Formats: sequence, C-alpha cells, structure tokens
Amino acid sequence: MITLTNITVDFGTRVLFKNVSFLVQSGDRIGLVGRNGAGKSTMLGIMAGETMATSGEMTKQNNIRLGLLSQDLTLDLTKTLRETATQAFEEVLAIHAEIDAIMHQIETRTDYETDSYMDLVQRLTDANEMYARRGGLTMHADIERVLTGLGFDAKELDNGLEAFSGGWQMRAELGRLLLLHPDCLLLDEPTNHLDIDSVRWLEDFLSVYDGAVVLISHDRTFLDNITNRTIEITKTKVYDIPASYSDYEEIRAERVEQQKTLAERQTKERDRVQKWVDRFKYKASMASRAQSRMKALQRMEAIEIDDQDSSSIHFSFPPAPRSGRSVVDCLGIKKSYGEKNVLRGVDFTLERGEKIAFIGKNGEGKTTLAKIIAGVEPPTGGTVTLGHAVAVGYYAQQQADMMGGHHTVYEVMEAAAPPPMRTRIRSLLGAFLFRGDDVNKKVGVLSGGEKSRLARSSEGSSHVL
Repeated sequence: MITLTNITVDFGTRVLFKNVSFLVQSGDRIGLVGRNGAGKSTMLGIMAGETMATSGEMTKQNNIRLGLLSQDLTLDLTKTLRETATQAFEEVLAIHAEIDAIMHQIETRTDYETDSYMDLVQRLTDANEMYARRGGLTMHADIERVLTGLGFDAKELDNGLEAFSGGWQMRAELGRLLLLHPDCLLLDEPTNHLDIDSVRWLEDFLSVYDGAVVLISHDRTFLDNITNRTIEITKTKVYDIPASYSDYEEIRAERVEQQKTLAERQTKERDRVQKWVDRFKYKASMASRAQSRMKALQRMEAIEIDDQDSSSIHFSFPPAPRSGRSVVDCLGIKKSYGEKNVLRGVDFTLERGEKIAFIGKNGEGKTTLAKIIAGVEPPTGGTVTLGHAVAVGYYAQQQADMMGGHHTVYEVMEAAAPPPMRTRIRSLLGAFLFRGDDVNKKVGVLSGGEKSRLARSSEGSSHVL
C-alpha cells in the first residue's frame, strides 16, 4: 500500500532518519513511537506526501486514498460543523449532481428506443449503484453518528467552526477524516482533545475499520487496544516489531539489555587488543601483526545502545506569598453564549492549600469556569472574588498555538520571562528538556510535544525555580 525506501531526513545540524525502509499494508494497525522530537510527525507527513525527505522514496499504490490528522489545523473556519464533515463526501455529491443531470435529460427526451437513450439509462443505473456504494444513501446519518460519537451535540451541527475551541475544531477535522474513509488513516495524537467516552467510541470505530491505521499517541492503553504492530524511531533508524505497545516495551527492554551486554564485551575486547598492540607494536618481529590488529580495531563498528527516554521535566515552585484562607470565592456564576447556557448559578470556594480537579463531559463548562476564575473571560452573571495576596497563573488549552512559528525557542522564553528570570532562561529551558542547540530551533519545526513543553515553560517562567 505505502512503501518507504531508504528515507533520509537531514536538517543539516541534525539527522532525523537515515536510510529508513518499511512497508504499510492493507489492514495494518501500526503504532509509531519514539521520544519527543524523534521525528514521528515528520514520518507521518512523508507517508502522506506532504513532507519531502532529503533523500529516498515514498511510493503508494495507484488510487489509494490517504487521510492525515496533523497537529496543525488548516480548517476553513467560515464553514459550519456539518459543512466541514460533508467535505468528506465530495465524490458522493459529484455523483449526485451527475444523477440529477441524467434524470433531467431522461425527462426531456422521447427517443425511448434509441441506443443513446438506453446508454443514458445505463449511466443512471451505474451512477445510482456508485452513489449507494460510496455511502450516499446513509451520508447524513453517518455524519451525525460520527460527530456525536466524537462528543458533539446534535444541536451544534449547524454552528460555525469559529464558535468552537481549538480542541473541538480538531475533533471536527478528525470526524471529517473518519467519514472520508481513506484506505490508510494517518493519525497524529488523535486522542489529545477527546474525553473518555469519545476515546472509547474512537477505539470501537478503529477496531472494525477496514483500512490501514498508522497512529502516534502517548495514550498507552489506546495504543494497546488499537495496534498490533509497533514501529520505533530511535537513533536515526527504525525497528519494526509485530506486536502491540506493551509487548513492544518488553521486547525493547530485552533488546537494550542485549545491546548493553554486547557493548560491554566489545569494550573488553577493544581494551584487550589495544593492550596487545601497545605491548608489541615496537618489536620488529611483531610490528606487522600489531599493525594488522590495529587496523582491525579501527574497522570494528561500535555497538550502539538505543536511546532510553529516561529524561523527565523537573522544576519546583518557590513558596508562594501567603494568601488569605480563602483563595477564590465564586458566587452565583453564570455564563451564556447567546442562547446557550454553559454555567448556571455556580457557587465555588477554593481555600489555601487545596488542589482541585474540574471533571465532566466536554462542553460542560470546565474550561469556561477556569477562564472566569483567571479573569480571562467575564461571567454573564455572579461574582468572582480573589483572596488577599492571590496571584493567578493560567495555562490555556491552546497555549502552544499562541507562539509565533518564526521565533526560536530562546526568543519565546526571553519574551515571556520577567527581567529577574532572564539570566536563567537556559536553565529553565533545560528543566523542560530543551538543551544545547535545541534553544535555537524555530517554533515552527518543533513537534507537538515539544511545543507543549515550551508553552508550559514560558507560561511558568515568572514562577518556576
């Protein structure tokens, strides 16, 4: 279905892949894994034909359709949710238009016995069969089934996309791709903006999907429930393992242990040979043998141990100025968007030292309430009172999307950090796993995970030690 042959991606200062080859076949369920920045999203882009490799070749079978869900949305926000989903049926709509045109010709002609009239009738029969086969008869029901499965309310289907948050717009794009029913789905973090119910619905959908699926996800349970093959990107190469994620982890751990054992043996052998060479290289009778062994030593290819992503973000918050006992007091909070009431008379109190989680289905008002408490959005009714000496920090769902793609990692942090923190920007970036030349990367080339880490580090730059 899709063949990658000797794919190399070289950014000049960094090589993502080198001479990578693998095949995606019909019915495959592939999890694409690797540490942040390893090139997973780049690989999906190459497979979709939207990203060019430095060298190598991507080929696909004739007439197969690919559907890519990327981290970067390119939706037409002037369209409604239903119109966006309907774009998946462009071929069906074209067939419907052809049927209408043929029907009009049939209704206006009277040469019923001619060959051309019979050809017209046959064209109508063929078009109706194709219309049914492509899902035309169930198109509207399918649109509603998929969008409601992804968490949209049926009453929202005719709302404009601009009325939805970035996370909901991502769901709309996912819904369009599922309705497109491509031969191969390429999904980059499809569960990022889904609640538990929607994730389960998507699992059920993909478990019976008759096309190939290649996905990137940090949700291990989701990977285990969907995939039966794992392709790992590590140290510019890939390992192709016919196993689900959990089984792959066990296989990988065994492989790394074997590599460590072989590397230790090789090191001992190198040391033994080097000592022999050092001992006899100046003896005339042994010089040629010593030279031969030295060349063999130089030709010996070092055994590499695959990357183990043991890195973790580390930071600590300094003691906050002591606030009053009451930190936030919400009284009778209401929030409406037009006729839609999101919050109705919410009473909420947060006391010093409490750690609270807002839970509930998407659309129930969790983010809205957080925005109201943070002062990002005013309530329609009710009051929010912050306690004595309370300072609010707010990290938004779309925080990562607010950074200009042409800025470097360092420039984003420099702009966000207050003057006292600017001498410590590199230390703070290191705490969020941006080290060495990483700080000079443009935001536009960062992976989705790297953008999220940068957004968190810049948001917390005035508070984090």
